[in-house]
Amino acid sequence: MNRCLLIIDVQNGVFHMKQPVHNEEALIENLTRAIGWARGKGVPVIYVQHENKTFLKKDSADWDIVDAIAPSEKDARIYKKKPNAFEGTDLREVLEKEGIGELIVGGLVSNGCVQATCQGAVALGYRVILMKDGHSTVYKNPEKVIEGVHNALGEKGVAIRTVEDVTG
Repeated sequence: MNRCLLIIDVQNGVFHMKQPVHNEEALIENLTRAIGWARGKGVPVIYVQHENKTFLKKDSADWDIVDAIAPSEKDARIYKKKPNAFEGTDLREVLEKEGIGELIVGGLVSNGCVQATCQGAVALGYRVILMKDGHSTVYKNPEKVIEGVHNALGEKGVAIRTVEDVTG
């Protein structure tokens, strides 16, 4: 079964919100490691970018992916307007074209687009691995929020693994 690395909404604007991204530096380090591993193994990296009318306006600096993990020319990009990256996008077609049946997921925000996309993927029959140290939130009580996401997704069949488990 082919796999891909799906990086969700790691966009400049999310890092400029009133509530900071929890464990921002560790998140970027872990995503950088996962992306390097994927590219080294020939695993496709797919970036998802959210667009809205407030702080993630298409083609604005805030809408752009964070420079530290910027996409390469080979990486696919999916543009979305809803939390679930499968809704209103061609993500499913991109995955089918590549024969991908397993998604390794990381990004922002844990209890928003990451959770919605993982649930959407499971509903469509994909095997999903969420990198437990490869996603984060901007909500208060972040450890509790993230633990809740892990529990909810685990109950739906999502495998929760560390970046080390995935890349090691």
